[in-house]
Amino acid sequence: VDVGASISIISQYPGEQEFLMPPLSCLEVVGEQRVDRTPDGEVVVVPLRVNVNLKAATVEDLIGRRKRLHTAMVKNLREELQYELQGNLDALKAMVDGRKRCGLELLRGDAAQVVIDSDTVLFSGGECTVGAEFLAAAGGVGCVRGYY
Repeated sequence: VDVGASISIISQYPGEQEFLMPPLSCLEVVGEQRVDRTPDGEVVVVPLRVNVNLKAATVEDLIGRRKRLHTAMVKNLREELQYELQGNLDALKAMVDGRKRCGLELLRGDAAQVVIDSDTVLFSGGECTVGAEFLAAAGGVGCVRGYY
């Protein structure tokens, strides 16, 4: 489709041919370029034709498509973050529950039966066995069975 609106009647230069073309117009080369000589010098002339692609998306369509893309991307990122955070939260809850059970189990036993240093938990006797294992698992340290 080759359409354009002539606005020569409102041009500020007499004799000027001026046309307004619709959005998303394309310029198509339709012939060989040539060099014309004028009194002011040489001019390269390229024959063109203005073409409008009626199937091309409008600017509003492109903006809407980009908005939908960004909205979907944000939704995916939010769901991914929620999934990761839920996994971390579950791990933290398990650790806290383990420490609670450990504390309760240790309170039932004799504190003198458990020795805790930075790397291991040593215990002796039967009453603190379960609590020491919970403490070792919850604290991320090794648990050594046996007597000290």
